[in-house]
Amino acid sequence: MLRRIAIAALVLSVAAGLTWAAETQKGTVKSVTGNSVVITDTAGKEWSFVVDKDTMVFVKGAHKKLDAVKADGKMPTINEFVSEKQEVSVKYEKSTKQEGYLVAKEVHVVK
Repeated sequence: MLRRIAIAALVLSVAAGLTWAAETQKGTVKSVTGNSVVITDTAGKEWSFVVDKDTMVFVKGAHKKLDAVKADGKMPTINEFVSEKQEVSVKYEKSTKQEGYLVAKEVHVVK
């Protein structure tokens, strides 16, 4: 369900002619909290990303976890779907509000 919503949003964005200047970084999750994720790339460089309510997370089986979180009456956070040592691909933008911050737009769990 979450994947369908994300795909629909992407299709609507493309159909409306909207694009964002996002870049992608791949790596292994070093740490994750409710509002950030830190990954290490293959060269050993750490990348820190801000996670907000607009960040989309793509992971196999997410709909089951999402249903369980909602059943508990909680708002889902990224650390319920992404954990340390997982390989991810992060699509991000530079923050327009705070210089030096990278904002995760999409987090795809690869492994």
